[in-house]
Amino acid sequence: MITSSFRPQGHGQTRRKPDVRVLEIKRVADSTDAGRVDWILVERKEELERDPRTNEVHRGKISVFYWDLSAGTASDIPDGEFLGFYDKVFDGISITSSSLSTGGYVRVDPPRLRGGWLGTYLMNEIVAWAKQWPDTPVREVTLLAGDADDPQNRIRRNRFYERFGLEFDFTDKDKSAGVSRSILAGNLKEVTTWAQTITEHDLPRYLRAALSDAEEMAVTAHMQVRDFKELYDELRFAERHPVRWIASAWLRNRPAGVAIAVVGIVAAAWSGFKLV
Repeated sequence: MITSSFRPQGHGQTRRKPDVRVLEIKRVADSTDAGRVDWILVERKEELERDPRTNEVHRGKISVFYWDLSAGTASDIPDGEFLGFYDKVFDGISITSSSLSTGGYVRVDPPRLRGGWLGTYLMNEIVAWAKQWPDTPVREVTLLAGDADDPQNRIRRNRFYERFGLEFDFTDKDKSAGVSRSILAGNLKEVTTWAQTITEHDLPRYLRAALSDAEEMAVTAHMQVRDFKELYDELRFAERHPVRWIASAWLRNRPAGVAIAVVGIVAAAWSGFKLV
């Protein structure tokens, strides 16, 4: 059955999120970017090759693409992807690469997107996919010393992988480089802490909301242009007829004063009439 990438896929326990969705990332109050909101477009693509005799999956690939909608220009939107690969024949799964040939690693770019749990969100998609084959060994993840340029980054990077159940054999006492230990896909851990900062939106509703905001902004802009034109005409009138403008402005803005003045004038005139 053909289904839309904008709708949830499957039913019951096999039901999963739409393949295309929008993420709203709100920075937590105590972060350096507190109050900032980023919008990320995400697309999940999966390719499965099945054995024609048993219908079992013997090879699979997953890519989770993302685009930074809050940065760049309309013709140059920053993007990236997280990858996963499964091969039954070679009995292996990679949660960081599109093949089993090398031990990979992941990185969120551009750097401005780091610290909002986006990497955790994307990696969790890969891990959840890999757990379909629980008895399959996970290909090692390689940590490079160059990715740990300061202690805080090193701790953050190592903790990122460890949350998903990976353990490492490090090559130095600072734990800046190393290789993950053997683990079966079923022992990987899914992580949901990304929900602290990330809200998922389906694309049609996101576009509808964006269009509504644009329409509201257009109405506001139209009213501002109208108000500006009225103010401009008022200034031109004031330049050409200053006395008339002052009088009209006083009449518009001081109705109570006008009423008192009129009553006073009438009263004075009436008194003078009686004295005569």
